[in-house]
Amino acid sequence: MNTLKIKALKCALALCALAWLAPESAHAQRTERIQYFTDSKVNKNPISLGVNYSPYFASRRELEDDFEANFVYTPTEAAAKLRFGQSFGADLYIDLGQSFDVALGFNRSISAFAVELGSYYDENISDTVRGNFLLTSRLTHFNIPIHIILKADLSDYFALEFLPQIEFNIPQFYQQEVTAPGSETILSERNLLQISRSYTTTVGMAVGGNYRFTDNVSWFLRANFRYMLNPLVQSEGLPREVMYTFGLYTGFRFYF
Repeated sequence: MNTLKIKALKCALALCALAWLAPESAHAQRTERIQYFTDSKVNKNPISLGVNYSPYFASRRELEDDFEANFVYTPTEAAAKLRFGQSFGADLYIDLGQSFDVALGFNRSISAFAVELGSYYDENISDTVRGNFLLTSRLTHFNIPIHIILKADLSDYFALEFLPQIEFNIPQFYQQEVTAPGSETILSERNLLQISRSYTTTVGMAVGGNYRFTDNVSWFLRANFRYMLNPLVQSEGLPREVMYTFGLYTGFRFYF
């Protein structure tokens, strides 16, 4: 009889201990399941910085032909020839939402384009020289682009981007050179910087993607097209030319 009472008492004590420990264990399990994340997707700084490089080809469109007004250069009917150009600089990005960013940049660009000439006026001999020649325009600008970035996330690491853009171009160098085909010897040249517009405006668009390979760094690559709205020079006796470019726009973006 005493043995049964001792067993019953032990069972009662065991049940009491189990009842007391069960809530603590359940509370501990619930506590362990609560996690707090503080990664960049939760606490994200809306400001980021980027560096860029853009290789491209440049050409020109003639709005009005005033070449023959001063008989300095007489072009042929052949289309303008593409020339390689490039730009590099930095961008300040502002994240305005899951699918919308704005970027303000500052770049330096080096461009050129060429047209064929049938004659040019040589100031050294004060006479017109006829033949087959090439007139190459070389330009350097400081550029201030404003990008509107529309993005669509395809995964946690990759987003498609579409970028309408407007850009303000401040000329730093504008020179025209006459050469014979296949030769680098300059037969005639003139500096047009003094009669260039103080700035021109360019519009364009870019399409590409942004690959974020760490929380703090991403790489972007875009196809880019730009078209100038204002003539490079607004002066009587000179053609009203605008420049357009197409190429790539690539670089890295750094998140904080």
